[in-house]
Amino acid sequence: MSFWFIIDIYAHSNLTIINTYPLLSPIIILRVFEKLGDARKDRKSSRGIMPLALDIMVKKPHFFQYLVFVIFAQWILVSEAFSEQKKITIHAVHYPPYSIEKSQGKDLRGFDVEVVIEAFRRVSINAKVEFMPWSRILLRTEQGKTAAALSCAKDPSRDHYIFYSKPISHMTNSYIAKQDYQGEIPRTLRDGIGKKIVVVSGYVNELELKKAEVPYHPVLNDHAALNILLKRNIDFFYSGREFIKYITAGKSTGSELRYFDMPDRVPLHLCFSKNWPASKFILAKFNKGLAVIKSDGTYDKIHAKYQ
Repeated sequence: MSFWFIIDIYAHSNLTIINTYPLLSPIIILRVFEKLGDARKDRKSSRGIMPLALDIMVKKPHFFQYLVFVIFAQWILVSEAFSEQKKITIHAVHYPPYSIEKSQGKDLRGFDVEVVIEAFRRVSINAKVEFMPWSRILLRTEQGKTAAALSCAKDPSRDHYIFYSKPISHMTNSYIAKQDYQGEIPRTLRDGIGKKIVVVSGYVNELELKKAEVPYHPVLNDHAALNILLKRNIDFFYSGREFIKYITAGKSTGSELRYFDMPDRVPLHLCFSKNWPASKFILAKFNKGLAVIKSDGTYDKIHAKYQ
C-alpha cells in the first residue's frame, strides 16, 4: 500500500474526523505508520515501523516537510476548535415563547433561549443567540456554517447533518380553526385529509403532514398563515398551540381561534451541526449543563416566567 495513498486518505477525511473527534489526529498519524508496518509485513519483512519510516524519508525527500505540515495544520484546527468551545453562537427563528427576537418592555428572550444560555454558562461556555429565517438556519446548519439551530424537532430528513441534544422543551401540535368551524373534529393527523390546510414551509409541521400524506398549502410564515386562515376559505392552520396562543394573547384574534390538539407532544432540541468543529464534544458539554439546571430548579424557574 502506498504511503502517499494513505496520507491522501488522511488529508481528505481530516475535516470530518476532527468535527466529531478533535483529539484523534495524533492517533491517526500513528495509524498511518501502523498500516505501513502491516503492509511491509505482508511482504514478509520484519524490519519494523521505524526502519520503514526511514526508508520512506530517504526515498521521498519531501516526506518530513509534508508530515510536519500535516501535523501543524491539524494542530491549528484543534486549537481553533478548543478556543471556540469557550464561546458559541446559536441561530434561532422568532418563535415565542420559545425564542423571542425583540421583547417588548420585558426582559423575556424566550424560555428555550434562556435555558440554552444558562446551560452553557454552567459548563463555562459563553453562548449568544442570533436570529434569522428558519430556512436559512437549516441550510447553514447543514453546511456547517452555524454551530446549532434553536429549536428543532427530530425528523429523519435532518438526521444526516444534526446531532440532537436532550429535549429542552415540548410543543403541542394542533389543527387551528376559526371559532365558527362546523366540520368534523380532527383527532389524529390524518383526520385532516380532505380539509384545506395551511402550514409554514420548512417547519417540522410541514414534514409531518408530508409524511402522513395529508395535502396542504405551504406559506412563508406564521402571520401569513393566520391571515389566510381567518380571511379565506381555509379549514385549518397546522402549527404549535403554545406559539399561536402566545402571539395572539390579548388580541381580538385570540378569541377567533379553536384548537384541536394532536395526542402526542413533540420534544424540541438544540440541534448541533455535524459539520461544525468538535460539535459532538460541545453537545456533551451542553447536555451536562442542561442536566444541572434541571436538577437545581433553574429550568423550572425560567419556564415559570412565561406562564
